[in-house]
Amino acid sequence: MGLNGAGLIATVGFYVAVLATGIWAAKISKAKKTTGTVTEVALLGGRSINLAVGIFTMTATWVGGGFILGVAEAVYSPNKGLIWALMPLYYSVSFILGGLFFAKPMREKKYVTMVDPFQIKYGKAMTGLLVIPAIIGDVLWGIGALGFQSFHQRTLSSASAAKAQITCFAAAVLIPILGIPSVLIGAVAASTDWNQTDYGTPSPYEHGEAYGILPICLQYLSPSYVSILGIGAVAAAVMSSTDSALLSSASMFSTNIYKNIRKQASDREIQWVIRITVVVTGVAGTALTFFESSILVFWVLGADFAYCIILPQLICVLFCPVSNVYGAGVGYLMGILLRLLSGEPLIGLPPVIHFPGGEITDGVYVQQAPIRSIAMLFTLLCILLFSYLFTQLFWRGILPKKWDVLGVDKVMTPRLDQTGSRPKGERLMMLSPSGSSTVKRCNLEVEDNTQL
Repeated sequence: MGLNGAGLIATVGFYVAVLATGIWAAKISKAKKTTGTVTEVALLGGRSINLAVGIFTMTATWVGGGFILGVAEAVYSPNKGLIWALMPLYYSVSFILGGLFFAKPMREKKYVTMVDPFQIKYGKAMTGLLVIPAIIGDVLWGIGALGFQSFHQRTLSSASAAKAQITCFAAAVLIPILGIPSVLIGAVAASTDWNQTDYGTPSPYEHGEAYGILPICLQYLSPSYVSILGIGAVAAAVMSSTDSALLSSASMFSTNIYKNIRKQASDREIQWVIRITVVVTGVAGTALTFFESSILVFWVLGADFAYCIILPQLICVLFCPVSNVYGAGVGYLMGILLRLLSGEPLIGLPPVIHFPGGEITDGVYVQQAPIRSIAMLFTLLCILLFSYLFTQLFWRGILPKKWDVLGVDKVMTPRLDQTGSRPKGERLMMLSPSGSSTVKRCNLEVEDNTQL
């Protein structure tokens, strides 16, 4: 594909305009009085995002470069087709579930990141393990849904829990609609006789450029002004999703890793940590593009991390009181192991476990079973089963309590005042396994003691 000079100039101009707007907005925001901590203001907009802005940012986060280019690539590629273009429906269902079950409890508890409930209930070590796949998912530019911080970042920044839910439901309607143009462009590309265009032969697929079929169509199948506007729209989509992924990685690293290492870190120091993390994550994600050309591969791998590892952990920590750090640890390891043993053809990883219904193609066993859902459910089952098992082993005295180094007998308990209600300004008191320290974050209080 040749260089589109006009499109390049338009894209550079667009990014310069975005940079200038960002600098101007930063100066304006500094002059305004904001509520909340410095961390909340930097990462969540002071939890004051109104409904309209929330809906637009939630939608724009997922209608990104991976979404637009990936859907068009899937529809155009002969070995995939329309059945692979499920991103819009996947997101829509995820947002509906997120609005029904996740947005309200997490926003009401005023978490800063989706990893906060793990830190409260499981302690620092397990939280650190869970942050790893979450950040890897962002580095892969796999902008996902319920298992991604970039989704919860939008709900946690809403002005209220009700607005967070409405934001999810509105985005669930808009995203499938905005996926239609990519589907149509991919279908047009698949039926085009490229020999009759300036592109010539071989076709983009035969030339190994299926990943760029959308900009190719804009350049060779549309007028120049349409091409320029289209490339600008793609650039805007890439920007909207990329900044969300970078900010979510910076949020988890600064809040759930760096602050645990340096508890005395000042607000200014945390701000610099956020900036550095954004740069490092962006460079790492960009570097991956030199190793793999398909946008769809990054999206699938990123979604794997979120769906198979993070989602079952999040379900258990929010809705299953029986879960504890031992079950979470076993589920984490067993889920990753099963997913790896199931294989992944996109990265050339052959399967060790052959689920029923598969077939051998070119000497390699190709799974036909829903291996990602199997891995997710297996992780969920392991968390619940081993959490209950370890609880019984310690509470019944089968294992001595001195072996309970992670504190399975420490339970989350609300502190009530004399009227039976929580004192004003206090969200939660929880006994966690790490010693005897007190950590305050927003209205969330975590106390580590040895007795109630």
